[in-house]
Amino acid sequence: MLLIEKQVKYIVAGDFGIQTQDLLAKNDIRMVLLTDCYKTVGDLIRIIKNKTCSKVSAILIT
Repeated sequence: MLLIEKQVKYIVAGDFGIQTQDLLAKNDIRMVLLTDCYKTVGDLIRIIKNKTCSKVSAILIT
């Protein structure tokens, strides 16, 4: 899987299917669920950085 090869740690999306959730979780790739389409890329990076100490596998950005 290309995401694993590229050592991706987070994926931001509006939704994740069940199979995708399982695959990402098994490979320790965190899912960021974006519900606020007005966030900038900078906002997303700051939110993710502030939550990296958490063991949460999914982060909800509202």
